Amino acid sequence: MNDDNLVPHRVFYIPEALRESMGTARERLELTIRAFITDSVQKELPDIVQTLSAMGIEKSSDVRPVRWPIDQATLNTLAYAAEQTGIDQSKLLQACLHIASNRKRRRPTTAPKE
Repeated sequence: MNDDNLVPHRVFYIPEALRESMGTARERLELTIRAFITDSVQKELPDIVQTLSAMGIEKSSDVRPVRWPIDQATLNTLAYAAEQTGIDQSKLLQACLHIASNRKRRRPTTAPKE
């Protein structure tokens, strides 16, 4: 029996361009899909998690809801970014606020004066 038959299979929605580049890389490296996925996750995921954590995108046990005034243009920008990246709007906002809160030098503001 083939070893792949013993491994659970999962369905993921992957862009066609990524599928094609994976195929090219797999052929070049002479790896099976399973080996390529395992290798990619083992080698790339730690850096991705570290980068996301540095941006403030991480699981936290001390979260609570907040109600903030956010204008429609900002909400639209977050919605567009979420659509482009697949990352929740709340996580993107969290990353923006984390980076801005930890910035050593202040950037000029684009916020309207109230």
